[in-house]
Amino acid sequence: MSVRAMLGLAGEQAAARYLKRHGYRIVDRRWSCRFGEIDLIVEKDDQVIFVEVKTRTGGGSFGGGAAAVGFRKSARLRAAAFSYLQANGLVGCPFRIDVVTVEPVGFGRFRISHLPAVVEEEED
Repeated sequence: MSVRAMLGLAGEQAAARYLKRHGYRIVDRRWSCRFGEIDLIVEKDDQVIFVEVKTRTGGGSFGGGAAAVGFRKSARLRAAAFSYLQANGLVGCPFRIDVVTVEPVGFGRFRISHLPAVVEEEED
């Protein structure tokens, strides 16, 4: 496994721990379909939340979580979210797409920022 892959996996694990500590229930990890992969799927307050985890080094010079998810990535996340909802009989269920940014700050320590509803649901 490459260093980049190991960093990404560590970031996803840190994000999952953070979300659990804040009352979210982990439903699935690295769920994939033809539209792409969703890093974490969690639930809280009867809402399904699809989480894109961005793990980066460099002291925040990479921009915020919203900057890390451009138009194409947003469209893929929305399509994958709808695919998940359909595959699991949850069409019509309230949901949102969040971004969690993870930055290593020491051995086994991370700075985490949770940005709820960063990707907007498209209007019909």
